[in-house]
Amino acid sequence: MNMEISSPTIGAISEALSKAQSQMGNALKDSANPFFKSKYADLASVTDVAKKPLTENNLSFSSSCVTIEGQNYLIGTLSHSSGEWIRTFIPLIADKMDMQKMGSAISYARRYALSSLCHIATEDDDGESTVNRVPGSLSDKQKSFLESLLSKIDDVEYLQKMAQYLSLSDLRDVKPADFDKLITSLKKKVSSYD
Repeated sequence: MNMEISSPTIGAISEALSKAQSQMGNALKDSANPFFKSKYADLASVTDVAKKPLTENNLSFSSSCVTIEGQNYLIGTLSHSSGEWIRTFIPLIADKMDMQKMGSAISYARRYALSSLCHIATEDDDGESTVNRVPGSLSDKQKSFLESLLSKIDDVEYLQKMAQYLSLSDLRDVKPADFDKLITSLKKKVSSYD
């Protein structure tokens, strides 16, 4: 079995991946793991971060499953329109191999393969740590988080003062540099209702 991890040349794919990574944010830990009482970034969250930047830079991600020397692997492949590719091998580990356990192991491995190949980090979905990778605009996750906080505040005077303080006509137009400051203030206001 060929276990090479890249095409003979990787110049074009490296350049395209560099551009794509500059457009990617972090995957949000928005799924709950009740067994460990923790949150994690699921496959959908990682895919949301990667899909558009990859497509815009002529990159694609695919995966397939193989057995090598008795061990099941998911092969994650990042391909470029030039024909160049980079690959990772993730062992499929499940305590028993029924279809449900195998499906879960494949999803887990796909998430790790995509995160690894694109160097996607994860972060908590608390608004304050949300990093915006596109200069001058908020990410969709930031916009959604801001909107959810604004919908919980009915104090029009407070909202107007915040907008005036940030020199905005609408808080939804907040600059990325002021996002954390605004979110901190809005969260305090929402918690004052409790």
